[in-house]
Amino acid sequence: MTDKREQYDSRLEKIDEQICGLINKRKSIASKSSFPSPQLITSWSTKYDLYEDFLGGYFITYCMKTYLSHIQTQKDFVKISRY
Repeated sequence: MTDKREQYDSRLEKIDEQICGLINKRKSIASKSSFPSPQLITSWSTKYDLYEDFLGGYFITYCMKTYLSHIQTQKDFVKISRY
């Protein structure tokens, strides 16, 4: 069976790196309440031909990650990476 990572299209590398850079830039200036309005989500979904639920899900996930990052984890906990 082929590893899914071997199927990565190298043409996406620069785009994916830019996405990571933009996420980092947003993280550096965002406050805890930096969730876009439903009107912005609707506007962006139309402008960029994306599902509103997808965009909303991204921002919810991002905000939850920011919130959860402040919670302490046990020192004995072993994190298992999927990648």
